[in-house]
Amino acid sequence: MDPILACLTNPRFFSPQELEEIKEYYREVEEEEAEEADMYDVEVPLELTGPCASQSELLYKIAASAEELEKVEEDVEVLRDFIQAPEIETFLSGNDYTDEIKAQVILASLKEANLSESTKEFIESLVGSQKYSNLGRIFDGFEEIMCEHRKETRVTVLSAQPLNNVALDEIVGIIKSKVSEDAKIILQAKVDPQLIDGYILQVASETVDTSFTTFAQKLVHQWSENAKAEQAKITAEIKSMGLTV
Repeated sequence: MDPILACLTNPRFFSPQELEEIKEYYREVEEEEAEEADMYDVEVPLELTGPCASQSELLYKIAASAEELEKVEEDVEVLRDFIQAPEIETFLSGNDYTDEIKAQVILASLKEANLSESTKEFIESLVGSQKYSNLGRIFDGFEEIMCEHRKETRVTVLSAQPLNNVALDEIVGIIKSKVSEDAKIILQAKVDPQLIDGYILQVASETVDTSFTTFAQKLVHQWSENAKAEQAKITAEIKSMGLTV
C-alpha cells in the first residue's frame, strides 16, 4: 500500500465514513491513471515497482507514441535543474497550492526552454494525482526505462581520488558480473575526498561500497558493540556476587 494512503487510512485519525471517502478517492485516481496508460499503445521495456512507477511508465508511453523520446530526455534534465531549486522544491511539496497551479507555474517558468508537447502533456496529466513533489523519483524511473530501451547500464563510481587502471579493471570486472553481456555500459566517475580511500560503485539498483569511510564507520560500530557486550558481562558478574552496580 502507498505509505501516504496507509497514513491517511489510519483509523485513529478518521471516522469509518471518512476512511471510505479517502479510499474511494484513491481508487478513482488509480483508475484514471490506468485509463491514461491504456491510451498509448506502447510497450514499456522495463516494468518498474514503487509509488511512482505508473507515472514514469506513462511519461515513456507519451514520449514514445509521439516519437519524442530523445527530446523528452532533454526536457527531463531541464526539469530536474528546475525542481531542485529550494524555493521550487518547497512550492511543489507544500499544500498551499493546487495541482493546477503547480502545473501552470512549471510550464510558465520553463516557457523559454521550449519543452516538447509530450512533456507538457505529461506535466498536465499529473493534475489531481498529488505527485508533483515526486517529480524527481518519476524522472529516475523514466531514465531507468530509457536505459533498458537502449540496452544501456548506467554505472556511477564515486572515489576519493581519480582511479588508476588497476582500480578501473577491478570495477569493470564487478560490472560485467552484474549486467548482461550485450549491455552497453555508461560510466560516470565522480571524486569525493571525504571517502579518504576506496570507492562506491552503483550499478543499476545495487551498490558496492569499498570506501575507507564506510569501513571505519563499520569498525567503530563493531567496537561499540563489543564494548557494550563486555560491559554487560562485567555487570552480570558483579550482580552474581551479590553486589549492587
